[in-house]
Amino acid sequence: MKKIYCLTLVSTLLVSPLQAEINTYLGIGYFSAGKDISNAYDDLPGLAVKRKGLSGFNVNTRLGYIHDSGFRVDAGIATGSIIGGDIAFINFPINLTVGYQYPIGSSNIYARAGVVHNIISGDYIKEKSATAPLIAVGFESDSFFIELAADNAKVTFEQFGVEKESKLTGLSLSLGYAF
Repeated sequence: MKKIYCLTLVSTLLVSPLQAEINTYLGIGYFSAGKDISNAYDDLPGLAVKRKGLSGFNVNTRLGYIHDSGFRVDAGIATGSIIGGDIAFINFPINLTVGYQYPIGSSNIYARAGVVHNIISGDYIKEKSATAPLIAVGFESDSFFIELAADNAKVTFEQFGVEKESKLTGLSLSLGYAF
């Protein structure tokens, strides 16, 4: 059954490319887990850290293949937490989603779901990647978009046998320019 769905999807995308458009989205966002990551470092034993960073804010971009039927496929990347100082931490979430958009006049409301894979680098990281489901809803009008997304990807920090877990993104709110 999955093969039939995949074949239908691929044939739709290949047979009717003229009935689709590709949009680029560039935005800034805030994500709820930024403070959690900083706090996880504070909770590790033996660390007295001074940190500088952009924890909680990001820059994101994605491409959206949007068919006239409303079906859409989006692929994107963002800067997650970036923390420096006595410790280093950086996260790049990459996502791939499918969804549907509903036209309302010259605007659209959309929902999309898929997967996010986080590429992680930093001090005291137990694993260098994390993958989780992603869901998002958004509104776009002319060249503006706003989107609310959620995922439950987590990272584990380890120092002297003590582990602390933190969400990587949690809820995120992005707004920006679509072209």
